Amino acid sequence: MAVSNYDIALDRAREHFLTYDQEQMIRRFGLEHDPEYLYFNVLNRRYRLGRADGVMAPVDAPEAVCGFNETMTVFDVFCNSKPDASLSGRYCPVNSLKGIAQTSGLGNDLFAQAVKRLSDRPDVLRRSCEQLGGEPYPVGDVAYKLPLFDVLPMVLILWEGDDEFPPAMKMLWDENLLSYMRYETAYYAMAMILDRIDEIMNPHERRRAR
Repeated sequence: MAVSNYDIALDRAREHFLTYDQEQMIRRFGLEHDPEYLYFNVLNRRYRLGRADGVMAPVDAPEAVCGFNETMTVFDVFCNSKPDASLSGRYCPVNSLKGIAQTSGLGNDLFAQAVKRLSDRPDVLRRSCEQLGGEPYPVGDVAYKLPLFDVLPMVLILWEGDDEFPPAMKMLWDENLLSYMRYETAYYAMAMILDRIDEIMNPHERRRAR
C-alpha cells in the first residue's frame, strides 16, 4: 500500500513533536498528564497524546488514531504558539487575521460543498454544534461559538439562503489567531471542524465508511 504525502508529513510532525519540552506544554496549557500521555479537549471531546510516540487518539475510542488535520492542528498550537499569545475577543475571517495581507485567499470557497449539506439540515446542525460544546452566537441563521481548544474558540455562521441569495457559511477566528497557529494550520482546523460536524450529523454513514 502506497504511503501518501500526508502520512509522511504526519510521521515527521510526530517525530518533531518529541523534540519539544513537554513539561513546558503542560505548564503553559494546564494539561492533565501521566507518564504515558498528555490529555486535553478539542471540540468538547477528550483526547490523549502519546508522550513517547506522538500518536493522538480520543480517550473514548483509543483505537481511532487521529489523522492529519487533527494532529497537525494540535501540534502547531502546543509546539509553535507564541509565549505571549492572547485572545482579543474580536473575530474575523481567516484572510483578515492580524499579521497577513488582506486577500481573497483560499477561504472563501474552500468549503462550498459543505455549505449545501449544512444548510439542508439547520436543526441538526444546531444540535451538532451544541454537542461540540458550542454556545449560540447572535449572527446569521445558525451560529455558534465553538471551543476548538479550551483556550481557543472560533465562530461558525450559516446563512440558509433564500430566493435571492444562496446559502453561505463563514468561519471566524480571533484576530490574534496567528499567535496560536500558522496560517495554513487554520485550514486544517476548519477541515477538522467540518469533519466532526459531519460525523455527528451522519453517524451511520461514518460507521459504514470505517
